[in-house]
Amino acid sequence: TYSAPRRYVPSADKRKDTSNKKEPVIHHSQVLSTGMKIKFEIIDNVAKLSERDWKRVVAVIVQGSAWQFKGWPFKDTVTTFANVRAFFIRFSDEDTPEMIRSSDVKTLTLSKEAAKRYLDATVTKEFWAHLEKFLLQQKRSLLGLDR
Repeated sequence: TYSAPRRYVPSADKRKDTSNKKEPVIHHSQVLSTGMKIKFEIIDNVAKLSERDWKRVVAVIVQGSAWQFKGWPFKDTVTTFANVRAFFIRFSDEDTPEMIRSSDVKTLTLSKEAAKRYLDATVTKEFWAHLEKFLLQQKRSLLGLDR
C-alpha cells in the first residue's frame, strides 16, 4: 500500500489504522505519453457496475484466483483479459500463481528491501505504459479516438 507522497506502508499497518476510512471510489488523473489527460475511477467492488460501466473498465489488479471474477460479465478469464488489462503485483520473494503465469496478465514486481524501494517508481511507469498501450489498442473509443 502507498500513501502520499509515495511512501510504502505495510498492509498490516494500514489494517491496524482505524482512522483509515476507505473511499468507495478513488479518482486519479494521469497524463499519457501522448499528452492526453485521462481521469480514472478506481474501485474495489464491481457488484454495482451497470452494463454501461463495464464498457469503461480498463484494468484489474489480479489476486491470482479465478473466483475473483465471479459475477463479471465475461464468460472466462481469457475473454476478461481481452477486454480488461490485467496486472498482478507481487513482491520479489513471492511466487506467481499458476493462474497468472498461464494468462495474459502483466506481472509487476516490487522489492520489500528499503534499499530497493526507489525502483517502485520504475514499476509505476511500467504499469502506466502497459495500460496506455492497451488503451490505444483496445479502448480507443474511451479516449475519443474512434469517433
